[in-house]
Order: sequence, then C-alpha cells, then structure tokens
Amino acid sequence: MMRYLMCLLLLLGGCSSRQGVEAFIAPNVPLSLPAPTLAEPLTRQQLLLASAQGKQYQLLTALEAGPQGITLVGLMPTGARLFKVRYDRSGIHSERLLPLPGSALPPPAQVLADVMLCYWPVADWQPRLPAGWQLKDEGDVRRLTNPAGELVTEIRYHTWQGQREPVSLTQHRFGYALTLESLAP
Repeated sequence: MMRYLMCLLLLLGGCSSRQGVEAFIAPNVPLSLPAPTLAEPLTRQQLLLASAQGKQYQLLTALEAGPQGITLVGLMPTGARLFKVRYDRSGIHSERLLPLPGSALPPPAQVLADVMLCYWPVADWQPRLPAGWQLKDEGDVRRLTNPAGELVTEIRYHTWQGQREPVSLTQHRFGYALTLESLAP
C-alpha cells in the first residue's frame, strides 16, 4: 500500500511545478519576465487558434491580471481544463491536468509570456531585454527584434471600444502563431 501511495505522490508531483520567472524569446535566449502585476485589473476570455508545424489547435483561455498577479487557465474547446499558470511575487506556478494537444505547442509558461508580451506596457519589458534587442509599438503592431534587426515576434492589435486588443501573435524563431479572439471583455 505504501508503495502505491509513493507512486501516486510522484505522479502528482510531476503534474505541478514551480518555475523561475524566465521565458525564452528565441532559442537559447532567456528573458526575465516583468513584474506580474498590473495597476488596472485585466480580465479576458479568449479563443486561441494556435498554428505550429502545419497543424492547428484550438484553446479557450481565461486570463485574470491585477495587483496580486496573473492567472491563465487553458481549456479544450469541450471545456476540459488543460493547464493553469499563476505568476505572482513568489514565481510561476503551473499545473498541467491534460497534455497539450500536439507536441508543437509551446509550454504553458511560454503561453503566459506571450500573453504578457501582448498586454504589458513596452516600458515594463524594455529594461529586461538582452542587449541590442528592441520592442517597439508602431501603430497597431508591436515588434520584437534581435540585435541583427530580424523580426522575432510580431503582435497585431485592433482597437475595440477604446481598448487596444491583440488579435494575433507570430513567433518567428519558435515557428508558431496565435490568433486571439475575445469572447468577453
């Protein structure tokens, strides 16, 4: 009985993790994430269409961000919960309840970093970028470029009810794209 209990504990431990506050903006290029807080609360429910390696996947996401931190929950279109990522002052905590569909999709913490790249102010990101990297807003487009001036990430926005909302993110170095459709403000 004790052996089964130990196996169960090991399995449960593999489903939950606490990570540092880093993500990758390109292969072998780590980036420290900005503080997980926003002065103004942000709540979004979105349908994400992820395209990677010639395949497409759909995820429903629920995002809550504010002074205490950020929480991102990913669901299958059927409503089954895939993952939950929480980023607060003590770090990133993630739970994977079901495997993400397709091995080509980024891990939940990377999806969180992409969401933050969409919503957090450029000024919060600027001091965290490696030397020579630039993040710029130009109209309805936000671009992240490497020191050679090559486009790494491009985010497109549209303005809806006076708010700038991301509608797509293309990550050129990791080879995936996200199309974001807001389901509720």
